Amino acid sequence: MRLFLVRHGQTDWNVMNRAQGSVDRPLDETGIAQSQAVARALATIPIDRVLTSDLQRARNTAQAIADATGAKLLIEPQMSERSFGTMEGDSYEDLRDFFNRESGGDAAMRNRVRPPGGESFFDLWQRLSNVLPVIQNGPESQVLVSHGGTCALLCAMILGETLEDTVKYRFSNAGITEFDGGRIVRFDDVSHLEGLPLLVKRGDVAAR
Repeated sequence: MRLFLVRHGQTDWNVMNRAQGSVDRPLDETGIAQSQAVARALATIPIDRVLTSDLQRARNTAQAIADATGAKLLIEPQMSERSFGTMEGDSYEDLRDFFNRESGGDAAMRNRVRPPGGESFFDLWQRLSNVLPVIQNGPESQVLVSHGGTCALLCAMILGETLEDTVKYRFSNAGITEFDGGRIVRFDDVSHLEGLPLLVKRGDVAAR
């Protein structure tokens, strides 16, 4: 099975380093250009299905890819980003401080800390475990379009790793990570984004 994992294009809150979570922010001008660029990069590859989060920043990135490849687009709400509850819109620095304080600095405990009204990383892992069979039982060549934190967990799941392993993964907006037979053959490739603004990798996983 050949899988392509793509983080959505840039939004204004990415630029401001604000936690989006379940807030449905649109792509900004750069994000639209990034979505078109990643679509062109995948256009010559046979793709059977594009599976995407229902949030518009991912959905619109996925639509560009589906249009370019002619693949079927399937919306999977369980692939949406982790909810940060009442802390959505806060800076990632504030989130990191919150998680460190609530966990006492213990890495394993941080994965189970829930922001008020939100989800822990363990909650997100459990939610995505329902998506994995959809991917595994799907067609042979698929593009998965999701979010920074969600991409990290999906990456670990595809590789057969654990929740604790996900902290090492960071994804750029509209970067491409390719798997073939359950192995990574390229990671966060952004060569197709040459000439476009590119943020330093940061986001949900960095909040740990």
